[in-house]
Amino acid sequence: QEFANRLESIAIREFVQGVLDTIGTPDPEMTLADIKRVRETLKEQSELVEGKRTELAQLFNDFQLDRDSTLGARLREIIQALQEFEKKLSALDEAIGQTDLELMNEAVRDLKQIQLAVLRVEDTVRTLTSNS
Repeated sequence: QEFANRLESIAIREFVQGVLDTIGTPDPEMTLADIKRVRETLKEQSELVEGKRTELAQLFNDFQLDRDSTLGARLREIIQALQEFEKKLSALDEAIGQTDLELMNEAVRDLKQIQLAVLRVEDTVRTLTSNS
């Protein structure tokens, strides 16, 4: 239960949703000021992702999880999803820099897919921890 509470307090789900809300839907009418603002936000979010990954790694260590245990594997999935999220944020930044709307939309779609994966894993972890 303590594990579930700690995972909940790291708030990956809310964090990922917040990033997506901040980015919004790419718009071909973005002004240079919009582009600058979004790119600065992306940079900040990327730094926050790193912090979340560190918190998850700490959780992994604190509970001395076995990498091959179900819980350990699920936590690693979340950490890997965050690494992928960071890469997609970078891809989005690049697409915005090129003002390539198709690439922007693709990156946002990818971010949403990662969000869904994280939600599924978190739900599995909740189920595992509530059953034990």
